[in-house]
Amino acid sequence: MTFVEGPREGLIGALSFDDLAIDEALIDRVGEAVAAEVTRRSASGLAPLDRSDERRFARTTLRSELQERSAIRMSVGQTPADPVAEEKAIAQALDAIFGFGKLENWLTDPTVQDIHVNGCDHVFVKRRDGRREQVGPVAASDQDLRRIIADFARRMGRVEQRFDHANPIIDMQLPNGDRLNAMFSVSSRPSMSIRRHNFAISSLDDLVGRSMMDEVVARFLRAAVRARRNIVVSGGTGTGKTTLLRALINEIDSDDRIVTVEDNLELGISRFAAQHPNLVECEARSPNLEGVGGVSMAELVVASLRMDPDRIVVGECRGAETVPMLLAMSQGNEGSMTTLHADSSKNVFNRIITYAATLAQPPIDPGHATLLIRDAVHFVVHVGFAGEDRAVQSIREVDHASEDQVLSTEVFAPGADGRAQPAYGVTSATHRTRLEAAGFDARWAAAGGTIT
Repeated sequence: MTFVEGPREGLIGALSFDDLAIDEALIDRVGEAVAAEVTRRSASGLAPLDRSDERRFARTTLRSELQERSAIRMSVGQTPADPVAEEKAIAQALDAIFGFGKLENWLTDPTVQDIHVNGCDHVFVKRRDGRREQVGPVAASDQDLRRIIADFARRMGRVEQRFDHANPIIDMQLPNGDRLNAMFSVSSRPSMSIRRHNFAISSLDDLVGRSMMDEVVARFLRAAVRARRNIVVSGGTGTGKTTLLRALINEIDSDDRIVTVEDNLELGISRFAAQHPNLVECEARSPNLEGVGGVSMAELVVASLRMDPDRIVVGECRGAETVPMLLAMSQGNEGSMTTLHADSSKNVFNRIITYAATLAQPPIDPGHATLLIRDAVHFVVHVGFAGEDRAVQSIREVDHASEDQVLSTEVFAPGADGRAQPAYGVTSATHRTRLEAAGFDARWAAAGGTIT
């Protein structure tokens, strides 16, 4: 490879130490060299490179480039590059290849939950304790920020994506499991949001410790999972639906065969291989740059039924996949789960009926959708905010004797503090029997309430 002389505008055009400069062209070549080595090893049947191996390979390639340049400098009587500046340049170049440059500090900070970039110099982080703070710039200019995002989407996504005027919005998963959304040209400045997942929070006990629920609610949910009840987790954006779903999945017996279907692999269940050895993770795929090769969530849900699952988990139902998921729940895959955006546990039913009538292929009329909900859903668990804390607020039981409309009972309802408190209790004899067999004592949640 030939080192490009002098700095120029580009991916990290501002990276320059004395006469030492690493530009976009070199970054591209090193990234391509890493990809080629990964492909070569795969084709040769050699052990694959892990992330640290790839980084070491890139470091060696970069150092070789810089040594070549030093030799050229010395051959014309110039002083070779300062070793300290060289190491600093290599470190920043590696961050550009495998990370997000200055953003890397926040992506590796365990106290950071979300990162919001509203232009190169308006950057905010949200801490896991709820605090927000503005931090320093993450790029030299908005143009550099856009190029950073575009290059990352091209090289680091599971499917190559364009980030240009024809495709001004991207949604992708980062290698560490975090979720990135970015846009430009349709926003006043290039903007980006990175939602970080804390896979360390992975059990109901963890959520009790973080005051998301009390012991009684945790015992009820644990029994509901072990009793193979179908559960829909509802809530607004950022309320902890995915975190709660992950904790519920980790209550499933290790003998069960689980198939998960997600838009992006955010649940991270493969990280708990010892708990779930018989696991298949499916991820929807966007069309490639030619507009072909896409695989939808709905297609994956249908395909997962042919894989002999004990339980199917859909990361989020928000469209055509809703009806196939409910059909799976009502056709023998008991103990299946999903999440859904809604502002209350009761409103879940209206959302499902709307999805079925407008987005399903073919559409299903409200009457049939009502019967489908009645046969498929056992409990709805709603999460929201109690003050600044995420909390389980409601657990609703579906009445399987209803016909013309979805009737339900609020087993746990929001208390004065917004957190779930015992309300009417479980009405179905079948549910009570199965919950008690799974270890739940109804006396733990004895209280009065209303049926809605």
